[in-house]
Amino acid sequence: ISDTAASSEAQPGVGHFGGIHGDEAPSCVVLMAVADSLLRGYATVSRISDLVDAAEIWIIPTINPDGYLLNSRVGFQGTDLNRVWPNGYTGATDTQPDEWEAAALWTFIHANDIAVASSTHNGTHGIFYPWSANVADPSDLASLGALCDAFAAASWESREAKAKSSSMGIATGTLGDWYLRNGGGLL
Repeated sequence: ISDTAASSEAQPGVGHFGGIHGDEAPSCVVLMAVADSLLRGYATVSRISDLVDAAEIWIIPTINPDGYLLNSRVGFQGTDLNRVWPNGYTGATDTQPDEWEAAALWTFIHANDIAVASSTHNGTHGIFYPWSANVADPSDLASLGALCDAFAAASWESREAKAKSSSMGIATGTLGDWYLRNGGGLL
């Protein structure tokens, strides 16, 4: 989604990715609604026009189409696509993941100058910040907490606003951790 979709501009890319777990269908629907809101509001809502004019916005509602069709967390090959990303914790470097869906997204992110991204999930009432494989708190914990609090205040009446990803159990190889380790920002 861009003010000049037919041509590439020197603007930052914003990526919104959903459906990395196939059994999280609402994440796909939410991103389709975001796309619809951006497209319908472009000519009439100044905040939306400003966003679209300032960036190239990429929305991929379903990263895991096999899992979506099977209503399964994992893809057709039985792999959790949110655990295959090189994260640097175990000496891995920025190498392309083996699974075709993750490899396609890896290539897409590199080819489209994605400066900031979000990976949309569902199934919990929380906002999880990155660095899930690192047990220690990140150095910008206060900033992440404030961002999570502000988002939660705008989204829910009263919910626990923030939780570190590892509070649900340490997960290595996540898209969010890989993206941050390789110079991107995370929404």
